[in-house]
Amino acid sequence: MSYQALIKEHLRAGKLHECQTEVITRLKQSPDDIELRICLFQLFCLTAQLDRALDQLTTLAELSDQTLAMKNTYQSIIQAEQTRQQVFTGQQTVTIFGNSPAWCEHYVNALQHYCTNQLSQSQQAIAQGAEQAPAIAGKINGEPFQWLADADVRLGPILEIMINGKYYWLPQSSITQIKFEPIEDLRDLVWLPCHITLVGLGEMIAFIPTRYPNLNSHLGKEYSAENNQYLLAQVTDWQEPLPQFYIGNGLRTLLTDQGEYPVTQVTEITFEQHNSDQKSIEQET
Repeated sequence: MSYQALIKEHLRAGKLHECQTEVITRLKQSPDDIELRICLFQLFCLTAQLDRALDQLTTLAELSDQTLAMKNTYQSIIQAEQTRQQVFTGQQTVTIFGNSPAWCEHYVNALQHYCTNQLSQSQQAIAQGAEQAPAIAGKINGEPFQWLADADVRLGPILEIMINGKYYWLPQSSITQIKFEPIEDLRDLVWLPCHITLVGLGEMIAFIPTRYPNLNSHLGKEYSAENNQYLLAQVTDWQEPLPQFYIGNGLRTLLTDQGEYPVTQVTEITFEQHNSDQKSIEQET
């Protein structure tokens, strides 16, 4: 069996540790193999070994100018991911992209309360935000909905995005359309590339985190078949520290009044922003 086939077999079986070990062994034999090094970079991204992923990007750029675009893109994304980790551990306050509706501030405050384990205050702030946030109708994969929200209550009607090395929250009220690019590489299981059309501002290229934040703190450092399912964005686990207070681990899930949508299965979302008489998220849910 060729090493490419062996690596694919490990990945199909969800054996990330075996796959990483195989790639490192092969690289010791062929340190200039760009394909292997890109694979190792992506494995480090999957397992949140971001410093090691950055090292691989540096080496790739030294090996070939053809990898410079990838290096520049993913250095910026990793920088944004590091900011994201700080935001969800309370070390930094999140930045809202563009205009910040008043209701967004309740979600910002809710996350700060959550990070200091003030869960009742966090839940109360989320309820205030959901009461004020408009429920915007639209379509997901061509299927109509009356409202859409992230299944993780910390986010609700807010989208996490990464642009030019920066991490932001983007309220749904600023979006008319999101088009997701097809998943082609392992790194897309960490950050989904997409095209977002903003109200009155046109289209921009962005990345959306495929998995919920700080996954490794939930899983620990142990490699196991179960943990690898979360790392590979195959499953979602829900914690409920308070009734109806759902915190996600693993694959991001979107909710509408019609059902659930794992983000890896979403191709397009459109929002109808012309309706000035929108109900709140809380009223709809």
